Amino acid sequence: MTCLCPSPTETSFFKRGNMENSKTAKGIMMDAATVAKAGYIALKKGKVMAIPGLKGKSLPILVRITPRNLLTKMMRSMA
Repeated sequence: MTCLCPSPTETSFFKRGNMENSKTAKGIMMDAATVAKAGYIALKKGKVMAIPGLKGKSLPILVRITPRNLLTKMMRSMA
């Protein structure tokens, strides 16, 4: 099993969730086929986790080094 953790991806998720105007939806998104391919390749290689794209890979690092109060403000503004 592989856990696929993509950054925002071009799907109908934001439209169905009535979130089309959120900053996350207006940002740069990955193509769904690219995300799926990255997940499939990671699964075939036996990886436990797949984080496709530079944005997706850098976000966990930024979360670790950003102060919690600042992180909370940033996440609130993105929603």
